[in-house]
Amino acid sequence: MKVLITGINGMLGSAIFKALSKDEEVEIYGVGRRVQTHKNLNHYFRGDLTNSNFIEKISSGINFDWIIHCAAIVDLKYCEDNPHIARSTHVTSTELLSRNNPKSKFIYISTDSIFDGRKGNYSEKDEPSPLNIYAKTKLQGERVIRESHLSYYILRLNIIGQNSSRGNSLFEWAYKSLDEGRDIDGYDNVIFNPLHVDQVSSILLKMIEVEPPFGIYNLGSLLPISKFEFIKRVAEENNLDTKLISSKTVDFSSSNISRPLNTSLNIEKLKSLSLGIDLTLNKHLKKTNSLMNTINIGNKTIGDNQPLYFIADIGANHDGDLNRAYKLIELAKESGADAAKFQNFKANKIVSKAGFERLGGQLSHQQKWKKSVYETYEDASLSDDWTQLLKEKCDEVGIDYFTSAYDFDSVDHADKFVDVYKIGSGDITWHKIIEYTAKKGKPVMMATGASDFEEVKKAMEVLEEYTDQIVLMQCNTNYTIDDDKYQYVNLNVLKAYKKHFPDVVLGLSDHTFGHATVLGSIALGARVFEKHFTDDNDREGPDHKFAMNPKTWKEMVINSNQLYSALGDGEKRVESNEEKSKIVQRRSLRVTKDLKKGQVIQKSDLEALRPLPTDGIDPYKIGDILGTTLSKDIKAGDHLTEGHITDDKR
Repeated sequence: MKVLITGINGMLGSAIFKALSKDEEVEIYGVGRRVQTHKNLNHYFRGDLTNSNFIEKISSGINFDWIIHCAAIVDLKYCEDNPHIARSTHVTSTELLSRNNPKSKFIYISTDSIFDGRKGNYSEKDEPSPLNIYAKTKLQGERVIRESHLSYYILRLNIIGQNSSRGNSLFEWAYKSLDEGRDIDGYDNVIFNPLHVDQVSSILLKMIEVEPPFGIYNLGSLLPISKFEFIKRVAEENNLDTKLISSKTVDFSSSNISRPLNTSLNIEKLKSLSLGIDLTLNKHLKKTNSLMNTINIGNKTIGDNQPLYFIADIGANHDGDLNRAYKLIELAKESGADAAKFQNFKANKIVSKAGFERLGGQLSHQQKWKKSVYETYEDASLSDDWTQLLKEKCDEVGIDYFTSAYDFDSVDHADKFVDVYKIGSGDITWHKIIEYTAKKGKPVMMATGASDFEEVKKAMEVLEEYTDQIVLMQCNTNYTIDDDKYQYVNLNVLKAYKKHFPDVVLGLSDHTFGHATVLGSIALGARVFEKHFTDDNDREGPDHKFAMNPKTWKEMVINSNQLYSALGDGEKRVESNEEKSKIVQRRSLRVTKDLKKGQVIQKSDLEALRPLPTDGIDPYKIGDILGTTLSKDIKAGDHLTEGHITDDKR
C-alpha cells in the first residue's frame, strides 16, 4: 500500500508517519517544505504544494492508494494578513492533489473552526459558518474534495500534541509557561473537545483498515472541556503550580480576528464505528520525553535528560602536523571528550588579504600573532586529504568527528564524513552558508558570539526553515588571554534563548580559562559544550594559550557531571538516601509520663523529641491529637502512634 502524507514534518503528519511506519507493507511518501526530519522516510518530496508542476511531478508514475492531506497554515493572524496564501495552501493544493490523483482515496484534515461556536456539540449535519480566513479556506478545501472525489474522508477535529518543529501547540505553550513559573490566563468560555495526535493517528489507521462509509466524520474526545480546565489538567498531570493559572472570560467580538467560542463536536457517528480507540484525554496530558529538547548525532542523543556532550575543538592546534592531530584526538578521548572538532576552510575563501592589510594593524587577539592574518589562516587550513584520515582516527578511538566548514565547497567536501555541522560565530550574518549547511539535512550547532539578539533571530529564521535539529550556543568571541573575560560571557543569555527558541538544545562555546562558565551554563540549561583543546598551552599558535589541556579537561568533565547529577528533576521529595536521616533527625510526639488507656491526651502529656520512627507522629499534627482518647497504655518517653488513639475527641 502506497500512502502520501502532506505536511509530514508537522505535528499531526509526524504522528501519522510514526504510526504508519510500523507496518512493513506500507510504503510512505512524504511532502514538506523543509528538509525532512524523519530518518527512516525513504521517499520525500520537498516543494510547494500549490505549484502545479510540483504536484504533477510527485504524482507521475506513482499510484497512491491513499493521500492524507495534513498540510495547513494554522496561524490565524498569518492567514488574515495573507489570505491568498491561506487559500492556496488549503484550497489550491487540495484541487491539485485531487485532480492529479483521481483514483486515490483521500483523507482531508479539516478543523472544528468551520463552525461559528454559538451552540457547540456540532454534528456532521450542522451547517458550517466559519468566522475567519483560516476556517473559511479550510471549508473551501472540504468542498473541493466533496465535489471532485468519490472516495474520501473529511475529518473535522482539534488536535493537541507536541510539535517538534515549532513548539507552539497549546499543550507545549501551557506546559512551558507553567514550568518557567509564568502566570497565564485560561479562557473558561472557550470550549472544545480535542484529541491527541496519537489518538487521531490510531483512528485514521483503523479507518484505512476497515474502510467505513466514506464521508465527513467529527473526531473528538468524549467530554468537552474549557481552555481553562484543559490548562489546569495539564498542570495537575505534570505536578505544576495551578495557582499560576487564572480563569478568564474572553470576548472575541472586539478582537481583530473573529474566533468561535464553543466548537465542541458531536462524535456519535465516530463512536458508532466501534474502532476500539480510547477517546479520553487523561493519559495524553502528561509530558513525555518526546517533548524534551533533544537531537541525534550519529547514534547518540543529546539534550534534555541526556548525558552532557563535550566537544574538543582541536581547530588549528594540530599545527599543520597530521600525527599531532592524531595525538590530540587520542588525548581528547582519554580526557572525556565526546567529539573532536576541526575546521575546514581555505584562506582565500575566509579572509581578504588586502582587507586585513588595509586595517593598518592587527586587532584583538590577532595582535600577538607573529605572522600576518592571511599567513596564519594559510598555516591553519587543513588539506582535504586529511578529512577521511581524521574521521577514521576518530572512529578508531571511539569519538565523534565533525567540523566547521567555512565555505560551500568545504561543506560539500565534509558532508559524507560528518553527522553534524557547526556554524561559527563569524558566519552568523552570512545567511547563505547557514542555509546551504542546513539543507544537508543534518543537525546544526550555531555559535552566537559578537552578535546581538536581532541577528540571532534572523539567523535562526534561516536555520529553522530547513531543520529543527539545532544546538544554539551562547558565545563570547574573544580569543585573548585577559583575566577579565568572565564579565563578558553573559551566561544569562541562555535564559533568553530558552524562552524565545524553546525547541533547541542549548549549548556554550567558550574561550575562558578553566570551566566555571561551563558549570554555570549547565545550571541554566546548556547541555553541549565546546572548548579549544591542546596538549601544551605553551606552544606557539593562535589557540593554544586559552585552550584546555588533558588535565583541565578531565577536571571539567568530572565536575560538570557532578553538577548535572546534582540538578535532579526539580520535584521536591524525600530522597532514598534520606530515609534513615529522616528517622534520626526529625522529632516525633512522645509522652512525658506513663498514661493509661482511656485517658484524654492533654498538651502537658506531650513533647517533641528525636527520633521519628516510621509509625511516629509529626509534631505539627499535635492539634489533631489533643483531646483524643488513648486506646491503650503507653510508657513515658515512648512515641505516640495512630494505634494509641481513638478518633473521638472530648
